[in-house]
Amino acid sequence: MPDVMILNKIDLLPYVPFNVDRCVGYARQINPALKVFQVSVLKGDGMDEWYSFLRERKAAVVELER
Repeated sequence: MPDVMILNKIDLLPYVPFNVDRCVGYARQINPALKVFQVSVLKGDGMDEWYSFLRERKAAVVELER
């Protein structure tokens, strides 16, 4: 079961008919504990949180492999 969802290109939200809350709600029907990252590579929004998550996951995997 997926535990992470990346919602990319959030900088385009003002220009497209897309409901973020509905999307996240549907995804959480599959996994209520889903971690959602809303990012815009163009503007950098949400990237710090995404990178932090990746670093934490990598550290956890490295620790498990010891």
